[in-house]
Amino acid sequence: LTADTSPRRRYFFAAALAVLVVADLWHFGYKLVRVEPTAPALLWHHAAQIIGDTPERVLPWGVSIFEQNGASQVGLDSIFGYNALALAANDALTGSVADPRSTAYDLFSVGYVLSGVPLDNFTDGERGLSLIDNSKDAWIYRRARIMPLARLVPEVEIISDDAAAIERIHQPDFDPARTVILAEAPECMSETTSTQIIQNAGLISRSSTYWHIETEASNPGVLVVSESAFPGWRVFVDGQPAEVITAYTALRAVCVPAGAHSVEWHYRPYLYVVGLLITLVSIVILFWAIRFQKAQV
Repeated sequence: LTADTSPRRRYFFAAALAVLVVADLWHFGYKLVRVEPTAPALLWHHAAQIIGDTPERVLPWGVSIFEQNGASQVGLDSIFGYNALALAANDALTGSVADPRSTAYDLFSVGYVLSGVPLDNFTDGERGLSLIDNSKDAWIYRRARIMPLARLVPEVEIISDDAAAIERIHQPDFDPARTVILAEAPECMSETTSTQIIQNAGLISRSSTYWHIETEASNPGVLVVSESAFPGWRVFVDGQPAEVITAYTALRAVCVPAGAHSVEWHYRPYLYVVGLLITLVSIVILFWAIRFQKAQV
């Protein structure tokens, strides 16, 4: 390809090489790879029939990682997913206590627990699970304490150490509906306790890359979104950029002043922009190289 000076012959040999590579890969790879429609496990079908349409999240307890992604296929919102690029902070929080009644799952707005076997050992206690229904393949439980997907929290505790913050979350006197744990004090409010007369956060719309929330409060507060603080999210309060803060070591949040406000979350990772620029530059260089090579010939 490099020694032959004829452009026509070079293109011919390049095409022949590409066909050879594809044929070689197909011949040896077709036995290992097959394309088939994926079907969720039966427990997810049964869960969808029992739970129905709900914005609350589902916690698959003891479900194989290869079956966890079935939630999206039946219209349920699972806290986990197959190969979901989970953050270490997210895993540290959700895995801090091996109990589906854990406060960590309250924070992620988990309303239901799905299991392939009975969970009788988790039905007792102050916030025991309640069995809704079961089939041969699935047991569906209702959790006792469920936090909204978006909520205003009036009080702040500052704990900079993640391990200490997670430990505090699981203490019996901690109320996640009243207190948010942050690593640093937010700009719009102090660490002091204040009495909220008006405190409301309404989720207007939600998608995988966009959240719109309307808030109204008599004092500043922290708007907590029950979703992982994945890099790339940007937040705007009344159309103005605001600082994204991390609540409870792993959740997205933003400090909202008193009054009525419109809060919008957009997933706009800078990596997409960098990747686009690299692609455009590469295309320009490629076309320049082709023209330069033709000019040399």
